[in-house]
Amino acid sequence: MNLRVGLTGGIGSGKTQVSNELEKLGIDIIDTDDIAREIVKPGSPTIIKIAEHFGQQALTDTGALNRNWMRKHVFEHAEARAELERITHPVIADITEQRLRESSSAYCVAVIPLLFESEFTHLIDHTIVVVAPEEERIARVMRRSQLSRADVLKMMTAQMSDAERTARADTVIRNDGSLDKLGKVTRELHVQLLRLAAGN
Repeated sequence: MNLRVGLTGGIGSGKTQVSNELEKLGIDIIDTDDIAREIVKPGSPTIIKIAEHFGQQALTDTGALNRNWMRKHVFEHAEARAELERITHPVIADITEQRLRESSSAYCVAVIPLLFESEFTHLIDHTIVVVAPEEERIARVMRRSQLSRADVLKMMTAQMSDAERTARADTVIRNDGSLDKLGKVTRELHVQLLRLAAGN
């Protein structure tokens, strides 16, 4: 089995830029956010369980997950978030593990926003955390998601802190400069991971 790398970081930290760069270098990328979207398609076993627990307000008219309602609900009610994770995380973990096994690149990267919070670490050999200045993260998320500053801060507060993540990481990438700088740091990381995958 190839080296299994877990890539994580807080919302707006720059995980996607790092994974996109590694993908360009020929590395298989597994994005658990994509898997999370796959498993809540209308009629899926997971969406049925969600509707049974949260009621029809958790669904749109087409039977898909009502993301806006669910996002607001789980960030206002910690017990609701825990229940949603109890329903979805085991399914996401199973699919992630299967795709890690199927990977054929020198190493494989699983992008897992809640890598440490959800204890996905048993799937991973090497953990990477991307960190960025808080104000830059807030601005980035507000731009891409049309969320208010208060909403973004609420989401960030609900996540593990950068200090907690970096304390548990094998490698830390500091995204505190330009995209070009982040690309250069990521390419240097790629070389290190190739060595690690080769046992050097």
